Amino acid sequence: MLNYYKSIGSTSKLKKVNEITPGTWINLVGPTKDEINFLVDELDLEKSLIEEMLDYESVPHIEKELRDGYISFILHSPAVLEEKGVITIPLGVVFLTKRKVILTVSKHDIFALSKLITRPPRGFTTKNRVVFFRHLNRKVLNAYMIELNKIEKEINGAGESINDALENKEIAILLAKQKTLVYFRTSIVGNRAVLARIFSGKIVPLNEEEKDLLEDSIVDIDEAQQLVSIYSEIISHTMSAYSSIVSNNLNFVMKVLAIITFTISVPTMIFSFYGMNVQLPFQENPEVIFYLVMLTFVLIGATLLFFKNKKWL
Repeated sequence: MLNYYKSIGSTSKLKKVNEITPGTWINLVGPTKDEINFLVDELDLEKSLIEEMLDYESVPHIEKELRDGYISFILHSPAVLEEKGVITIPLGVVFLTKRKVILTVSKHDIFALSKLITRPPRGFTTKNRVVFFRHLNRKVLNAYMIELNKIEKEINGAGESINDALENKEIAILLAKQKTLVYFRTSIVGNRAVLARIFSGKIVPLNEEEKDLLEDSIVDIDEAQQLVSIYSEIISHTMSAYSSIVSNNLNFVMKVLAIITFTISVPTMIFSFYGMNVQLPFQENPEVIFYLVMLTFVLIGATLLFFKNKKWL
């Protein structure tokens, strides 16, 4: 899907346009081969540049091609896919300095891009690449925070059911979330490295106001990175506690079953004697069954009292 957007005057509102002019934002999402070929010819770009931005294996980085008149970089943003769940995917951005346009490339529709289009924040513009990048980066961070909040709720949900747990279901959930957090941490670190290079002013010339904007973005990234580390630590401690509790609960169940087995074996043994085809005391007495039942209850009570005194119950 290929769309063009442009800021309306000095406002933050966007309008959809039909042609590429200075100040246009070109948004390429899940493109077809024809759309890729069209942009390659129209913007005089290398096809490999767009293909790299669509590759799941691409890592966050930045490159500046003065000869070709563009600056490109790749961030990683969360995406929810049916077949893979929550993952991080590349989000490519190209500043075309000669044409004065901005190109964003993503294999899937992601939160950051859709929110910028439907609800552009105050101060957002397609005419200033630094301001555009700052707001794009903030939306990417918002996407991470949304997913981190979901993970926090699932961690709390697993913690609530931990006391009665005997299965590994919650551990499997926590392992999946821990894997997601590893992806998040790696991606956020890469995003910060890209932002730090831009903040240095060596890639894009910056004025003081633009430096302040990017410095705020770096602070936001550091906070997100700290949250990921905290949640990872919480999951590690929760999994350790969960494993111990599951083991203790299982031991308790086995102990109860062993006590029940031992307790039942007492009357079983007594009645087994009177089931043998040999001469036994009081076997001719019609009231012997009553005495045997009474004896059985006494022995069971004595056994349970013994276990209780030993604090096995």
